[in-house]
Amino acid sequence: MGPPHGLIEYVRMSAGVFRFPDPPPPPPPTNRFVATLFQMTSPGGRTLTCAAFETDFGLELRVSYGDDLMCSELFRGVE
Repeated sequence: MGPPHGLIEYVRMSAGVFRFPDPPPPPPPTNRFVATLFQMTSPGGRTLTCAAFETDFGLELRVSYGDDLMCSELFRGVE
């Protein structure tokens, strides 16, 4: 024999009352500019840049040519 009909209705009505609020969204990932290590300009006017960024996973060096990211290297720890 199942639960009484009134109990099911009570549970359905009170389900919205006893809800926990949604958890806050996670913070955005860390991507903080630290320093520009060097820049070179090509004869065509595009700039090659090596810069350091602090991320959630460690220090990241990025080499970009104009707006294009050419390569990046992640460093985790002292060594």
